[in-house]
Amino acid sequence: MRLLWCLKTACKSVVLIGIWFMFSGFVYVKINDVELKIKLEQNSSARAFYDLVKSGDEKIIMSDYGGFEKVGKLSQKLPTNDKFFKAKALDVILYNANYLVIYYDDNSWSFTKLGKIINISEDELKKLLGKGEINARFYVKEDK
Repeated sequence: MRLLWCLKTACKSVVLIGIWFMFSGFVYVKINDVELKIKLEQNSSARAFYDLVKSGDEKIIMSDYGGFEKVGKLSQKLPTNDKFFKAKALDVILYNANYLVIYYDDNSWSFTKLGKIINISEDELKKLLGKGEINARFYVKEDK
């Protein structure tokens, strides 16, 4: 009987830990009064970003780099899950633990994917981001 109780308790703990890591989180970013929705990845970096933004809006000044991305510094470092892959337009990336990047073109490098913008086209995003600096406000809200 005691063995059955231990197995039941252990299974509940594993399920709870799994739920913490496997969440369906969304973060929003507002740029020039346009709200974009970011579907987050299933990794500890995305979860840490979600928790950071949920605790208070993250306002970032972002500027062009390399003709394919906007990059800005986060208020704190996040855990990384770097992998070498090809980032594409609409991807949101964590670089060097404390830089947030929004891609509007392709680039291959070793970095952590946080999520993907899901409610705008690549062309619309590129036009919205424009040239030069932008002010981006990242936040969490209850979806309806």
